[in-house]
Amino acid sequence: MTAAQSLTPSPTSAPGGETMAERLAVLRAKQEAAYASGGPEGLRRDRESGRLPVRERIDLLVDQDSWFEIGGLALPELRREKPIPGDAVVIGFGLLDGRRIGVIGFDSSVVAGTTAPVSMRRQGWLIEHAQRRGFPLVLLCDADGGRMPDVSGWRFCGLPLDFTTFLGPPPGLPVVPRAAAVLGPSYGDSALHASTAHFVVLVRSGSIALSGPSVVEPAIGEKVSGGELGGPAAATEELTAEWISEAEPWEAAAHLSLDDVIEPGRTREVVAASIDIALGGRL
Repeated sequence: MTAAQSLTPSPTSAPGGETMAERLAVLRAKQEAAYASGGPEGLRRDRESGRLPVRERIDLLVDQDSWFEIGGLALPELRREKPIPGDAVVIGFGLLDGRRIGVIGFDSSVVAGTTAPVSMRRQGWLIEHAQRRGFPLVLLCDADGGRMPDVSGWRFCGLPLDFTTFLGPPPGLPVVPRAAAVLGPSYGDSALHASTAHFVVLVRSGSIALSGPSVVEPAIGEKVSGGELGGPAAATEELTAEWISEAEPWEAAAHLSLDDVIEPGRTREVVAASIDIALGGRL
């Protein structure tokens, strides 16, 4: 063997001494952990409450074999003993009736889908990319607001997701349609996402409010349910008043009123129709 041959790496080896097969095995293990979401217990709780895992929701939303997930191996800045795959959010691109869309889906099986800096950076990247490229955005809202202590104290002042970026496209580019499906209890950031959408629908088991029962109850000293705060009855009462005062439902949606209360199985149909309407009128 010549000196040159002895310095030539084996095609089956990788930097660091591991073989490529070993590195691929590590990658697959990380992917399995990410796709496990909140694990058997977290997924069981969601199913018992009538909610689907976030990736199943996405599979039902986008065209078959069109989903491209981004950053699924991300982890939170503040680590815990129990893993938080993807920092509790799933993002990516897919096709909806052949049209490219960006999707943000909160993973309620992982720490109730709460948001933290890494999650926000990922959402912000997708939002900005969709704005630049002109993709409609679909928000699958089901989360319990900000995660403590990840966004408490000084951290709250420097959170990386700027909602003003979400509200307007880059100069010279048209507004992209934003549709939000509130598929479970949605508080804090999840509610703010819905408030930025042009079209908002709520399932009958869902609720939407700036703060959830865990925050409101200690503040007022009374027990209150998510439905009382922002379930279909409360939301449709607001919707009726808003539609009386606003001739244009897209404008009403900007004030966080609902366009419809739907069954979960209609999410794809209704979201696709809303994007068609939005693009037809260019908002």
